[in-house]
Amino acid sequence: MDDVSDELNEFFKHSDVKNNTEYKKRILNTIKEIGLDTKEKFGLLVLLGYSSSKHEDYILTMSHSKNMFKDKRNIMDENSKDAIKKTMFYDGAILISKDGTIERSGVQLDIDLIKFLKAMKLNWDNDLASQLGFANPVSMRHLSGIASSLQFKGTTVFTRSEETGDIRAYEEGKIIFSTVPEEVTRIKGKGKSFVSGNQFKIKKWLEA
Repeated sequence: MDDVSDELNEFFKHSDVKNNTEYKKRILNTIKEIGLDTKEKFGLLVLLGYSSSKHEDYILTMSHSKNMFKDKRNIMDENSKDAIKKTMFYDGAILISKDGTIERSGVQLDIDLIKFLKAMKLNWDNDLASQLGFANPVSMRHLSGIASSLQFKGTTVFTRSEETGDIRAYEEGKIIFSTVPEEVTRIKGKGKSFVSGNQFKIKKWLEA
């Protein structure tokens, strides 16, 4: 699989959420490559850092037939992309534990979105998506993604837009990676902003 840019790699290394950097990169590459493999529209929500002891009370499996990972495998396995690809038309999230084990798919996350929005201290009279760092209006998948990254402590959450194919990653209620050029310039980590050069490299990564 093609690697992401060195700048993004370095950014992930300095993340306050201590999930394995290689797992984060592998998930981004997997989502990207599934998009390149198919002309079909699809959306995904992947949660890395899932812990049954911490998060199980907020997880609901609506249909066990949508769980493609009864025989658990690791995100670093060669066939992990093909397994995730089988879930692309299912609603619900894919859960990956801290050690990279893909635990379940097709699960519903019990997210208190109103509580999250209040915690972010947004101005309710202005556009909420924009205040959260989104360049354009977004669906519930992306709001759920950014909210769950705060509610589910110690997680990194990834989304792919069914409508646009945009890929994002979130930690602690913030966008930390995006393929949307306008959003890249807003991403900050440890005082370092992504610049236009990184926009170009992310574009190259998407096209690789």
